[in-house]
Amino acid sequence: MVGSILVGLIVALLMNKEFPGRGIVRALILFPYVAPSYFYCFCLAICLNAIECPLTMTLSKIGLMNITTDLINDPNNAFF
Repeated sequence: MVGSILVGLIVALLMNKEFPGRGIVRALILFPYVAPSYFYCFCLAICLNAIECPLTMTLSKIGLMNITTDLINDPNNAFF
């Protein structure tokens, strides 16, 4: 644990210095933290798409929902 704290501190101190390509290196270091949130939002947008929503299609085939229901843009669905 001490080693990981020291490595993290050294990397943070190096990233604070001015050097060419610092922005790209910072972006590469922060990418693993940002990527899961971006991909989660992208997948959620696909699953709740108003035109061809897989969730709505599945629920309509089961008989729990009407195929014309818009899950995102309908104010009546905002609570859920």
